[in-house]
Amino acid sequence: MCPELAYHELEWHEAIGSGHTCEVFRATYRGDEVAIKYLAEFDGQSDKDETLAREIATMCMVRHRNIVRFYGVVTSQPPIKIVMEYCKGGSLYELLHRQRDVKPTWSQLLKIAYLVAGAMNYLHEFDPGIIHRDLKSLNILLHERIRDAHDTPDIRLADFGLARMLDGREPLTQGVGTNRWMAPEILCTQSYDDKIDVYSFAMLLYEITCRKIPFGSAQDSAIRQLVLGGARPDLCDIAPECPPGMQNLIAMCWAGEPRDRPSFKEIAKTIGSMMTESVVVSL
Repeated sequence: MCPELAYHELEWHEAIGSGHTCEVFRATYRGDEVAIKYLAEFDGQSDKDETLAREIATMCMVRHRNIVRFYGVVTSQPPIKIVMEYCKGGSLYELLHRQRDVKPTWSQLLKIAYLVAGAMNYLHEFDPGIIHRDLKSLNILLHERIRDAHDTPDIRLADFGLARMLDGREPLTQGVGTNRWMAPEILCTQSYDDKIDVYSFAMLLYEITCRKIPFGSAQDSAIRQLVLGGARPDLCDIAPECPPGMQNLIAMCWAGEPRDRPSFKEIAKTIGSMMTESVVVSL
């Protein structure tokens, strides 16, 4: 059962995000800063409503330090609202692609990658396993803003609207996710497993190491054909001072054959080794 929160205990502040399907506000709940997410149009029947219901169901189950904390839901005042932890630092996407004045060190970037891998390993080892299906830099939130080399990164994995449990109860859906981070097998078939998240993580590592968006300005239709044809972003864009082994790790994670991709437990171990060997070098 998901905790039901009292609407009157929420003190609403400013809007912090909006899109075609949802609105997000900063608020206060019992002294804690929280984020409130709800569908702009909720009718209980549309695909958007199903996405919200799936997100609530997943967040009710999971508890991990690097997964955004779930407080509960408000159903007394439609539309249904999800109340979750508020992260002050924005998204990893913003840090990498919009805040060009901030230059994270390799130590900071490796720490971010390591924490994401740990959170994903928790999901994949859940019983039954959970696949995120939309792992990307926009869905990695920074608990506090990174301003300089002295800040210690702390992240929260967010947005479970596309998550599915690997229990065989629901058929998997083709083409779910975001094209630039989407594994080839999910583009063309309903037969896939948790290794689709590992492929998406490879694209995340590409973003982290190159500070570029996968496939640049290519249109979605073109990306689909590129990925299915075996194309991947150019690893020549990786900075020469990148920790040894990173290029090989990325290549393994976005392998065309899912069985050739490592598990997140193996990925975390590899990145952990890089962290012990790394020096603080600004990009």
